[in-house]
Amino acid sequence: MEIYIADNNILKNSKLFFRAIQLLPERRQKKLKSGTAEKTRMQSAGAGLLLDYILKKHEIYGENAEIYTNGYGKPYLRSGLLYFNLSHSGEYILCAVDKNELGADIQKSNICHMDLAKRFLHTDEYDYLIGLPTEKQTEAFFRIWTLKESYIKALGRGIAGMLDTFAIKILADGVAAYQENKPLPYQFIEYEFTEYHIAVCTTGITSKPALQQVDFADLY
Repeated sequence: MEIYIADNNILKNSKLFFRAIQLLPERRQKKLKSGTAEKTRMQSAGAGLLLDYILKKHEIYGENAEIYTNGYGKPYLRSGLLYFNLSHSGEYILCAVDKNELGADIQKSNICHMDLAKRFLHTDEYDYLIGLPTEKQTEAFFRIWTLKESYIKALGRGIAGMLDTFAIKILADGVAAYQENKPLPYQFIEYEFTEYHIAVCTTGITSKPALQQVDFADLY
C-alpha cells in the first residue's frame, strides 16, 4: 500500500493551474469547465494530477489508465491493475493505492456540533463522544467521521443511509468497525497531519506505510 498527500495551494497560481490542466488526460480536462466553482476546479485538478503522478510511477498508461465509476460514483481503473481512492479537504489532496480494494478519507478539524453527531452517527459513537470531556469531543468526532467515510468508501458505497448502520469503536489497541456488535473484517490506518485526520480502510493491511508528500511544483 502507498499513501500520498499533496498541498493544493500551489494551484491558486493561475498560470500553474492552467499548466497543470494541460498535463491531465483529455477526459478530465473536459470536466473542469470554466463554469465550475474555482475551489472545485482546483480540487479536481489536484486530484487528477496526483492520480496521474501515481499511475505513471507504477507505469500504468493509455488504456490501462482508463477509469470508470460504479453505481455510487466510486472510480476504478478498468484494467484492474491497481485500486485507488482519492479524498480532499481544506488545502490537501489524498490518494491511497494498493492491490486490494480500499477507502481513504481526509478531514480537516473544524467545529463539532453534537446535535449533528446525534443525528448522523451510530448511537454507540454518540454515547462515546458525550462521555468525553468537552474539549476532546471535536477531535474525536472528526476522527470517527474520517474512519467511517474510509470504511464506506472501501465498500464502494455512498454515505446516504449508511452512517448509522455501523459503529466505529475506539479500542485500547486501535480502532475497529462493528455492525450489530460484531466486528467487521476491515482494518484501519490512521495519520495525524497538522490539523487533518487521515484514515485508510481495507482488508489487506499488513503494515503502516509512510505518508508520502508530493510537491506539484516538481511536476511542471
